[in-house]
Amino acid sequence: MSKESKDNKNLTTVKILISYHKPAVLLKDEVLTPIHVGRALATESSKDGSMSEEDYKWMLENMIGDDTGDNISHLNRTLNELTSMYWAWKNYDKLGNPDYIGFMHYRRIFDFLDKSKFLPINRYLGIRELENLDEGIFRRYYDKEKILEIVKDNKYIISEHHKSNPYNHYKTASKYCHIEDYDKCLQLIEKYFPEYKEASDIYNKVNKSYFCNMFIMPKNEFFSLCDFLFKIIFKLQKEIDFSNYNIQGSRVLAYISEWLVAIFFTNLKIKNNIEIKEIPPIYIKDTDTVKELYPKNKDSICICFACNDAYAIYLEVTLKSLIENSNKNNYYEIYIFETNIAEPKKQKILSMTTDNINIKFINVTKYIRNVDKIKFFIHRHFSVEAYYRIFIPRIFKNFNKILYLDIDIIILDDIANLYNSNTNNKMLSAVLDIEIIRAVYNKSFAKHKITFTNYLTNDIKLKNIYNYFQSGVLLFDIKKCINFNLEEKFLEKLNEIKEPVNIEQDILNSICQENINFLDLSWNVEWILGIYYNNLEDMLPVKIYNEYIKAYNNPKIIHYCDRIKPWNSPYYQNANIWWKYARMVDSYEEIVYHNIWNRNHNNYNNYYYTDNRISIADFILSFVNNENELSIMFLGIKIRIKKNFLQENYIYYNKKDRIFSIYSNDRYTRLTILGIKITIKKR
Repeated sequence: MSKESKDNKNLTTVKILISYHKPAVLLKDEVLTPIHVGRALATESSKDGSMSEEDYKWMLENMIGDDTGDNISHLNRTLNELTSMYWAWKNYDKLGNPDYIGFMHYRRIFDFLDKSKFLPINRYLGIRELENLDEGIFRRYYDKEKILEIVKDNKYIISEHHKSNPYNHYKTASKYCHIEDYDKCLQLIEKYFPEYKEASDIYNKVNKSYFCNMFIMPKNEFFSLCDFLFKIIFKLQKEIDFSNYNIQGSRVLAYISEWLVAIFFTNLKIKNNIEIKEIPPIYIKDTDTVKELYPKNKDSICICFACNDAYAIYLEVTLKSLIENSNKNNYYEIYIFETNIAEPKKQKILSMTTDNINIKFINVTKYIRNVDKIKFFIHRHFSVEAYYRIFIPRIFKNFNKILYLDIDIIILDDIANLYNSNTNNKMLSAVLDIEIIRAVYNKSFAKHKITFTNYLTNDIKLKNIYNYFQSGVLLFDIKKCINFNLEEKFLEKLNEIKEPVNIEQDILNSICQENINFLDLSWNVEWILGIYYNNLEDMLPVKIYNEYIKAYNNPKIIHYCDRIKPWNSPYYQNANIWWKYARMVDSYEEIVYHNIWNRNHNNYNNYYYTDNRISIADFILSFVNNENELSIMFLGIKIRIKKNFLQENYIYYNKKDRIFSIYSNDRYTRLTILGIKITIKKR
């Protein structure tokens, strides 16, 4: 045997098992050993939902499981990470018989390099917290050689203590933990392990608590720990009546195990007179992995939406219209950007999957962790989800094309026809925004005293203000977007403009004006023009007017843009088309109920609203805004203003006149009455 072989044989070996129950950043090397806890239950439903086939495959490929050999994997729902500890105890040879063994968690790690002191503290857990984790961040707190050095100098390592009395902490920390259970545990220690009685008494009186079940210790002591720990746990399991415990309460044995591990360490310290090194733990707030996406088929029609929880029920309607008008010979991949959609709503949408329709939710947060989202200016009816389309090239970098669609649309043609249309070698394909062109043509105001013409020319810097496009239907050429640095240029321009009137749409128009392919207007028909304006022919260039009317009469996509929506204003023209598809979805009754509730609680006012009761608040200040008139009640005095009296610009406005004045633009009407300014946003 060579000298090098002898030296390697004499090296101290350490294995730290890291418990996972779902995919997360993989921490794996010669020391770190990820283990899938509860693998025997992985395909069953739990509090976290059921594991997808894709996730289960990833777990199988990247880590060992706790379900081989002698194991208690099936008890993971109540014993949590103890199933990995039991597996290591009973299957130690499968780990290579290391000299030392330790345990961490995919969400809680040791700070081996003592670099976490400036991290914020998680108020609930009382430990340092990282927003998220990747391999680069992990290396700030972990070094394989440092672990071997620490173990060599300190044979016993545990997570840093929390300043609290262990007994009182168990008694008061959670309503799901019953002190009677812990008392039974202490009685079992005294009965079956009297040699631990002194350590138990001491630990429960001091002001130091050890949590997380994170530690490193020599092999023999680990075996002793497991013998002590599991004998108590299994006996305690028989003594506790779990019949009235909820899911969290049923994990009482896992919680108590943290106290048992600490008692074991206390016993080591007082009996063997050893020093135990404490290392700070770090809690990982966001553990989701960033998975690269690939199209399922080379000829797939790849579509993307961005949605929040409030709009999920309306997304169902949009998807239904897409599916009803799809071609069974095409395969459609639908991706939904989201951050907060409730699981039941997701399941309703996922149930719409068919043989040729695949639907997948993407938590966009993990893909844009490095983006300063505070700069995403929003106002009026807009939401932050509008900005997510900017990150399509980053997230779908392995795709050729992505068709982005707003949620408030109805699709009346096979969307594959749009997806496969000629892009004329341009980066983006979109439809002209007829409402903005109308505003430009009529010298309407974009914001106070600034017309759309001036705003688009001077702020947005459009060379041709009549080429402004609507971003609710966007076909992305991914490679061209990446080569153009679309995301970087967008964020730079947003930082420059800061508060764009039409948020992300203005920025896209500014940076993409030389690289846009214009689609037929029928692919994005804005319905508000027919609602707001009776004389549209006088408000648009004749060519654009004729094209719009042609598209309006034969739409392929109706876009219910602006604040007026078919679900809250079902009496407007073409709202019936939306409701046709709404009646086909599972959430139909919820949509109806939700909007009745909103109407009754949010003082919706229009000329169909017939409730004549007046509250004290209405008597002081209220208004009715319908197609024909604006009616204001102020201190019981009712003022009615006919809509045809209101013009695009000033009606009567004098800053010195505080008794009564009116200013109106496309977005709002502002009234000054007895010195009080009232701003009414237009729907």
